[in-house]
Amino acid sequence: MDGVILEVGIGGSYDSTNVIKNPVACGISSIGLDHQAVLGQTISEIAHQKGGILKVNYYLFLLNQPN
Repeated sequence: MDGVILEVGIGGSYDSTNVIKNPVACGISSIGLDHQAVLGQTISEIAHQKGGILKVNYYLFLLNQPN
């Protein structure tokens, strides 16, 4: 089986990796106060946007998040 790991750009709903319709898995390494002008001002808003890469019925890998 061939495969590829694609790193996201800005992450989430606006990410270019969303063109992949049937991934094997999706992952989020960290959620922080970055890209606030696009993703939101709070960790909750940013986490919601980053969740935009998730697909139904596929694996999710999520690392422990800082407090």
